[in-house]
Amino acid sequence: MTTPVLMLNGRYDFVFPPDSKDKRHILFDTGHSVPRNEQIRLTLEWLDRYLCPVR
Repeated sequence: MTTPVLMLNGRYDFVFPPDSKDKRHILFDTGHSVPRNEQIRLTLEWLDRYLCPVR
């Protein structure tokens, strides 16, 4: 896989375990749900990096 991937996971997620990808991987001490404010912030940073910032 050569496409950049952002994966947001909870450390204890049983649906998508943390070791299922080898790209940028951010772990939260949660189950399947990731804190919404962090999800938004990290997603926007990722999009800015790979698609360029919105002006």
